[in-house]
Amino acid sequence: MWAIRNSNEEFIGYVGLYQTNEKYIIEDDQDKKFFNDSYGIGYYISLEYRGLGIVSSAVNLVCNEIAFKELHLNYVVGITFVDNERSHNVLERSGFKLVKLLKNAFKKSGELRDVYWFIKEREVGQIQ
Repeated sequence: MWAIRNSNEEFIGYVGLYQTNEKYIIEDDQDKKFFNDSYGIGYYISLEYRGLGIVSSAVNLVCNEIAFKELHLNYVVGITFVDNERSHNVLERSGFKLVKLLKNAFKKSGELRDVYWFIKEREVGQIQ
């Protein structure tokens, strides 16, 4: 996990990778892809810094420089609650694609909630 700090070096958020150890199958009209031992990305930023592109930049940096170049991953997963549009925007601006709706997948405040599953794949030819 990495801290996000403002110009005064105050902690304002974080971005981190975590291993999910889950297996997913994504099917579409053209192919079927298997994703094993997925790495997910999580992030948070203080309210006053939201909407400035800071988290999108941090997510993009961690994916490209750490996940793909250092860890040699082929993809990173992002999961958001369906009603969290700001988080959807962070992932989309960072190059993630929405691939699946998972019904009743996560519990929050005692109730099962739907989530969107996003994925960012390492580009062909990107340095490993």
